[in-house]
Amino acid sequence: MPTSTIPSLRTQIFCPLEAYTEILGSSKLFGKCPLHWDKANCRLKLDLTKGYALYWARLGFCFVTSGLPVIFILVRYPANNYSDVFPKFDDNVPSSVIGMYATLMILVICLGAMYALVILWLKAIATAQEGAFALVQDLAQNCPMKRNGYQISHKIQKIAKFVFQIYHLPPLAICFMAVLLQLDPLYYILEDLDLLPISWFSRVLTLLLRLVANVAVIYEGCRIVALLIGLMLTLFAVLTKPFRSQLLIATTFGISMGFVLQVAMNYASIVSFGHISFIYYAIIPYMGLVAGLMVSAFLYIAAKLYQDVEEMLDLIKARCVSKMSVQFKDLAAQRVVSFEIMRGSTPAPIEIEFKKAYFDKAMDYTVSAVMTINISSCRARTEPEPMARFGSGLYGEPNRTETFITGSVPVPSL
Repeated sequence: MPTSTIPSLRTQIFCPLEAYTEILGSSKLFGKCPLHWDKANCRLKLDLTKGYALYWARLGFCFVTSGLPVIFILVRYPANNYSDVFPKFDDNVPSSVIGMYATLMILVICLGAMYALVILWLKAIATAQEGAFALVQDLAQNCPMKRNGYQISHKIQKIAKFVFQIYHLPPLAICFMAVLLQLDPLYYILEDLDLLPISWFSRVLTLLLRLVANVAVIYEGCRIVALLIGLMLTLFAVLTKPFRSQLLIATTFGISMGFVLQVAMNYASIVSFGHISFIYYAIIPYMGLVAGLMVSAFLYIAAKLYQDVEEMLDLIKARCVSKMSVQFKDLAAQRVVSFEIMRGSTPAPIEIEFKKAYFDKAMDYTVSAVMTINISSCRARTEPEPMARFGSGLYGEPNRTETFITGSVPVPSL
């Protein structure tokens, strides 16, 4: 993405709240709310000025047409069934509808409590916003764009915009279903008071009143849910940036540990050469090889999961696949004498040439790993004459010489 089209860091972090205010605030069904995102000051702001009189009028209308009827229905149910003090009312509301009202009332109370906490803790929320912004601002300055979680923030922004753009449709469908299935509390109150009209014109007016009451209350309830969705997405956008950076650090640490472990195992094998039995230290390099394969497999899985947001892991995945394939082939071709002895089979006599080949193989692998240069492809070994094997040189080889040529001469393997 061109640099000119990259949104600001504040937009990357608080994009869900911006989408909540812009999309729902411009909707005719939701309208403006006093608790909104102030884009100029980058704050979650509670505005109690006179510009939101329509919002407070809607809240009053919701309380009169839906809140009071629900409270009346919930109070009269235990009064009819468990008390003889209060007068009896007609039980014209099904028990399933009463249970639904009780559940919704508890949910509304919980959401209202959370809404009240947001309002009361606006200063604390502003302080948390500044801390989060300072945290990710340091990431943006010291980390490339593709490594500071920008892709995840961009996806969260797209998700928030998509959710809020289609958010006005489900509440509208719920409103029509509640009216058609006679689930709205205003219907039962009108029926209980014998105010249901008989003429078709009065029925249409009553139906419109019920529909408007349901639209008002359901959309105000969904507004609270939308605000909580925006806060959750914002929190996720904030946390993913340092988490993404830590994930890259952990990946680098894993690669380094796998490399160090393999090199350490090879050095342990070289140091143990001649001090302990060959049966025991021959397996040490293979332990490092297996550990390296495990690290490579883990990195391959991580690369497969995050390949859409991290190009570096794609390169690591390709390297790990090729390296695992080569190492599996090398491992399958090796002759591990200690495994044969542990199985109980009779091993062939271990000659001096076999020990030298093992020593050279471990040394070549270690030097190649440390210097990142495959020296086995450019070194050729000239074997001594058979009569010179019992001289006084290293391993009985005084005439052993080495020459460097261009080409590929395989080194004897285990």
